[in-house]
Amino acid sequence: MCLRTTSPRHVCHAEPHAAKGGTAHTGVLPSVGRYRIRRIKETKAALEAVGKEAFVPYETMPAQRPCGLRRRAMDADQASLIIDQYGLQPHPEGGFFAETYRSPGLIPEAALPAGFAGERNFSTAIVFLLRENDFSALHRLRQDEVWHFYLGGPLRLVMIAPDGKFSETILGRNGASGELVQALVPAGHWFGAKPTEGAGFSFAGCTVAPGFDFADFELAERPDILARLPGLEPMILEFTR
Repeated sequence: MCLRTTSPRHVCHAEPHAAKGGTAHTGVLPSVGRYRIRRIKETKAALEAVGKEAFVPYETMPAQRPCGLRRRAMDADQASLIIDQYGLQPHPEGGFFAETYRSPGLIPEAALPAGFAGERNFSTAIVFLLRENDFSALHRLRQDEVWHFYLGGPLRLVMIAPDGKFSETILGRNGASGELVQALVPAGHWFGAKPTEGAGFSFAGCTVAPGFDFADFELAERPDILARLPGLEPMILEFTR
């Protein structure tokens, strides 16, 4: 007997038959089936950590995902749940955030690179959520920042190096399509973020070292950065306000 799954693949089970001694048995579920089931359970468990007991993961097969208005409503509900659960607040660059860690250890100003004024914590971390129609506007830090992908749909992370070179990374859970769960933004790079079309929302984390301070944060002014980088006008218009 062959049971059809929600994908074009088939998961086949052998018909029960008598082995020596008359013992009947069936085929074993192939490893790909067990892997998919485990992924769905892991994703469900991750969202249960923020208080939602049942949801349809972004990564499930297309036939299992709600579509249209129903899916958008579910995405909005999940985003609102995460905002409430973590007590997220609006961020000046766009989206919502909450600081989750600030190292008690301090680095004295004399031990920091040039440009820092005052001491800094060893490291800080936040959680950060963007709805599909929102974006993190271009900004830069004096510190390195590592982004970590958690939940929702894929997230575009765009960067402009000090020499003007542009790059883009997609954060997400689908490694087969080139998505990454972690990405580095080096100090001094302009960068911004935006959920991909149809993502609903993206929930991520950011770790900064030395620790974040708003004195090290610079939000791009559209006229100024356009004058410096006219060849990147379409992207700059998309990621500035």
